[in-house]
Amino acid sequence: MKMPFERLMEYAAGLGEDDWELSLGELAARVGEDPARLNDAVTAVRVLAGERTYVSPVDIRAASDPVVLRAVEADRGTIVSGFGVDPSQEG
Repeated sequence: MKMPFERLMEYAAGLGEDDWELSLGELAARVGEDPARLNDAVTAVRVLAGERTYVSPVDIRAASDPVVLRAVEADRGTIVSGFGVDPSQEG
């Protein structure tokens, strides 16, 4: 029987820095779960914590182009990116 997903999320949230020295497969094996399912739980925990869980094409380009990086950094929190904008303050 599979562990309830919420419980798997609790397991993922409780993993410490030392735990991440192991592979995802090893961490999943500890609780008898599939590594892909544990990966989904880790992603869910990160989303709930407000972390980005994806890499955009702009992020990739910014990593190799200082001009794009400066533009991305200047845009953070503006109406263009939407990051940090309070919807109740729009309009």
